Amino acid sequence: EFIQKKSLRELDVTLNSEGRLQVEKPGKILWTVLKPSFLEVSIRPQEMTLTTLDAGAKKTQKVALEKGGVAAAKGLAFIVPWIEMDLAQIEKDY
Repeated sequence: EFIQKKSLRELDVTLNSEGRLQVEKPGKILWTVLKPSFLEVSIRPQEMTLTTLDAGAKKTQKVALEKGGVAAAKGLAFIVPWIEMDLAQIEKDY
């Protein structure tokens, strides 16, 4: 479980959120924000799924990640070794 605070200094605003972060090997991440509003991000090797609530109904969007040219895959690829604490991959990447 997490509590996250983000400060937007330019606007003099602090955003607070609460939720859960789950990591399963190999390569599955589930990030769920419960407050202030529901958001669920599921990341698997081939797909990212975003789920939100719209007027009480779940709304889901899926993005394929298996194609090398997909910008989302490149943007997410760096975070998996850090979350999984894969020290060998982190050392190789950096």
